[in-house]
Amino acid sequence: FEEDVKPLYRRVQEYESDRASDSLLNPKYRDCPSCGLQRGMRPVVAQRKRDINWLFMLLDGTLGCLNMKILAYFCRRNGCHSTGARDRKLYYAFTGLCVQLMRNQE
Repeated sequence: FEEDVKPLYRRVQEYESDRASDSLLNPKYRDCPSCGLQRGMRPVVAQRKRDINWLFMLLDGTLGCLNMKILAYFCRRNGCHSTGARDRKLYYAFTGLCVQLMRNQE
């Protein structure tokens, strides 16, 4: 996973100022192969916050579909500032997950 995450993390760190980009805020969902509905494949988020598959959400690029309460939960559990605007919480969740996945920081 490190090879997939490192370039994305660097790019976000270089261009963002503690705020999530539009691509993170508005994820592009996949088309449904069964019914053909365009952008109909949205992730099913677990009812209990601690059961959310954060790695899947990160790698699939769907962190932006999470609501404020879930993002605040992640921030609290990972030592990030948990109040503020949605784009800031999303940015902290994204960078927090990337840092956890990257073992050797440069």
